Amino acid sequence: MAWLHILECRVYADYKAKLGACDVAESIDAFVEKQCKQSRTFSFWTTVKNFLLLVCRFVRGQRQGDWDLTLKACWSLTSWYFACKKWNYSRWSLVFVRNMVRLPITHPDVHAAFTKGLFVLQRSSTKFAMMALDQSQEHSVKHPSDGGSTKGLKIVEKEVIEISRPEIQRCIDEFQDNMHAADGNSTSHPDSTGARQNAFIKDLNAMLQLVSDGKVANPMDVEEKELIALDTREIMDPVIADSLCSIEDIGDSLRNDAMKERVEDCSLPLSNPFKKSNLYTFINRPPADLR
Repeated sequence: MAWLHILECRVYADYKAKLGACDVAESIDAFVEKQCKQSRTFSFWTTVKNFLLLVCRFVRGQRQGDWDLTLKACWSLTSWYFACKKWNYSRWSLVFVRNMVRLPITHPDVHAAFTKGLFVLQRSSTKFAMMALDQSQEHSVKHPSDGGSTKGLKIVEKEVIEISRPEIQRCIDEFQDNMHAADGNSTSHPDSTGARQNAFIKDLNAMLQLVSDGKVANPMDVEEKELIALDTREIMDPVIADSLCSIEDIGDSLRNDAMKERVEDCSLPLSNPFKKSNLYTFINRPPADLR
């Protein structure tokens, strides 16, 4: 994502450098919107960047306990579920978002707790390390099984082990904390260390150098009108390119229609099959008459 962002900024800087003394530069948002209409390659990789940013917003909402950010990211991700035909996620994301949006009316005390960040759990003193409550519980139950297996146990014994695992894990964690209490553990996130940052910058510069050397095409090249493969520069099918570039609009339309018909108006049962997105991809190729 950082690679795409830097290349986008470079293209925008080149655009401003070519302007005359009396010309007024467009904002970068207006520039990106205009270039998406003129270049399929630019539009496709801008869509990829937007999806990555969306996933990052969801992760940030969870890791920082930001309820509004998490809920907005869930609603935006639902469009991608519909576009990519993930019907189980699509169906129940509608119900989840609708119920959560109505929390201030149906359960104001729960909504107040969620806005304070109580929908996630802080398992350690490390920054940016909160996780959902069910994820924390699953981790506590599953972690002790790494050293052994419960296969072949009777059902009663298995239930006892499952119930006792969180307490076992707590004892293990406290023992490990006491063992390393004198180490002065940092609260910084592991990815914020100098070594991790230097490794990231090294990899990022290597990716940028590939574009500078011409070994891969620039995904933000505004001169390339068609969608091309970055390594071979093979031109993709225009029908597939247009479909992929409009995936966000396709998903939004399907999501909004489903929310209105099945959740708000209840004119269709929630269990009914959804309308397919007819999204053409490199695997799901269009019929011959559309090429």
